[in-house]
Amino acid sequence: DAFRAMPVRQFYDDSDFGLRSSRLDEVRKKRRSKGTLDKEVTAIGVWERFCGRPEQIEFGKKFPGCAIGFVRGRYCTDFVDTAIEATSYGYIKGGIWGALRGIFSHAKKLRVIDEIPAPEWPRKRKTEDSQDDHGEDLTTIYETDEWSIHETIARIWDKLPDPDVRDAFLFACCCGLRACDLSVLRSGQIRLSSNRPCVGFIAKKTDKSQTVPLPPVVVEMIRRRKSRLLVPASDALVFDGLTNPDHQDPEKSAAARRRTAKLKAALDALGFDTAKKFNKPWQVARATCNERLQRHEPGVGPFVLGHSLTLNSTSYREPSSHIFKAMATLPQPECFALTQKRRA
Repeated sequence: DAFRAMPVRQFYDDSDFGLRSSRLDEVRKKRRSKGTLDKEVTAIGVWERFCGRPEQIEFGKKFPGCAIGFVRGRYCTDFVDTAIEATSYGYIKGGIWGALRGIFSHAKKLRVIDEIPAPEWPRKRKTEDSQDDHGEDLTTIYETDEWSIHETIARIWDKLPDPDVRDAFLFACCCGLRACDLSVLRSGQIRLSSNRPCVGFIAKKTDKSQTVPLPPVVVEMIRRRKSRLLVPASDALVFDGLTNPDHQDPEKSAAARRRTAKLKAALDALGFDTAKKFNKPWQVARATCNERLQRHEPGVGPFVLGHSLTLNSTSYREPSSHIFKAMATLPQPECFALTQKRRA
């Protein structure tokens, strides 16, 4: 009964479900990753900005909302309508509502609510801003063949004048690392000496350990960065200058903002909608990596990106050999090879 009278954030914290739980170790034992917890905290923030409120409190300002025990579908419908108008349909339905639904599902398990509230979603309509002559749509480009993807990569590549950003973009397109992991990558985390070159790291978003094979074009690029990589200190940054590792939040440092701004400018110049659909520019490289691998060897992409770290019931073989082979044989855009030759 006490939970029923709590707003969503207070229920989230006090029910030992969230990131600020007094028993966070127990939350982690339930295999709830750091990335999931972060998404839920973000979703609660959006909920508090756009949920129903008294007239004297305007939308956009934080308001805890009604008690979770009294949240119904109509209340959620008003929330999604207001939030979509201020942000975008994909952002709210694709991520925010999924995280909120997880919280409501937990509330149902605790018998705080009888049913999970379900909003009525507005139909997604095409607007003039989404027409072909207003920008490129990666999903449309990727419906064609592999070489169309290479052409898109080459167009973005040509708009990146900074060599460090170019090399980082190459790395992300081939290996799928998030910008937050790529920018703080250390030379000691990369192994080139064996016949299975790879990079090992702990993903900042999910807090999970990952090992990603390196295709030949990435190995060549790293070897050519001798002045920065092949030094005695194994803690030297692979891509120095893309972030400030000493900052309290490296992804909010001035260096990280400059790095993102350079890629964003390249995408803007090509007509990509960086205001909404591509508002995380480095995610374009990660999505490109997944799409290339899935077309080359279906099923490999999720393993490389860290979404399939365990074998499922339909797979009874150890997958690493298959993944290394797929990465080694993945066709590369011509612009990657030409750039390496010019730097030789």
